Amino acid sequence: MDRLIAKIFHDYYVRNYSQAEIAGHCGISRQRVQRILADQRSREIVEVRIKLPDNIHTLLETELEDKFDVEEFVIVDSRDAGIKSLDRALGEAAADYLMNVMTDNVSIAITWSKVLLEMTGAISRSVNASYRKFKNVKIIQSMGALGESKLEFHSLEIAQRLAKIFGAKTYLLLAPVIAANPKTAKEFLREDMIIETLEEFRQASMFLTGIGSMSGESSLLRSGAVSPALEADLRVKGSVGDINAVFFDADGRHVRTELNGRLIGPTMTDLRSAKRLIAVAGGEKKYEAVRGVARGRLAKVVITDFDTGSRLVREK
Repeated sequence: MDRLIAKIFHDYYVRNYSQAEIAGHCGISRQRVQRILADQRSREIVEVRIKLPDNIHTLLETELEDKFDVEEFVIVDSRDAGIKSLDRALGEAAADYLMNVMTDNVSIAITWSKVLLEMTGAISRSVNASYRKFKNVKIIQSMGALGESKLEFHSLEIAQRLAKIFGAKTYLLLAPVIAANPKTAKEFLREDMIIETLEEFRQASMFLTGIGSMSGESSLLRSGAVSPALEADLRVKGSVGDINAVFFDADGRHVRTELNGRLIGPTMTDLRSAKRLIAVAGGEKKYEAVRGVARGRLAKVVITDFDTGSRLVREK
């Protein structure tokens, strides 16, 4: 919450944004912006200058937003974190962001990632029963199965956890991520349940996603769903990462391979048409993928760590 308050005051006093512009920038209502600006406790962080806690990096976020023309960056202060605590810190930041923009009648599409699993844990650890005050919430699973039960951060698990927290209706994508061939993919895509889920995805208020990389730690590559020959083709064509198994290059452009005809899920067109795509990832091995998302403006909101954000700002 402190980060949201700092962001609002910074946009209002430093960037001279109107309350309507701030509301759109932060994904909240104009009335809420008015309440925060008027609240005396919120105003305690404002003097002639804005007093920011050491772990809030509004100026860096602003530099990144201006450089990449991305609607919002959220920078997580985890400079002393190891990889496990980095995932947790990013998950907590995603949870904080989600709870700041939650409203009635919201629909949330969500994919898989360790970070998003951490997000559901962070939400569960904070307030719980009060989350059910939001009415008519929908949760949409955006990514199917890879066939490995050990991948506990599978999107089905994450979608079900989030639906339980909010008492939400769930739309499931009960299919493999990648079909054996294009004919099988087309058969799945004719199923009424899958048609309904993908249509709900296209209408979703927001889409929460991790960012996959081309590193050896990529769950998608390690799962075996992507053959060595296909992985080699992706690398030759310049792939740096994926969102929901849709691969992109260093400038965020779609990398086209034979995989595209076998995917069962949202397409690159669907991703670019998403109302509010919120991408969460960080760490050195994800740097190129995060940069590709920022350069290509694939996401309206990018949640990443301080080191990644600082490197992105410095790089020409």
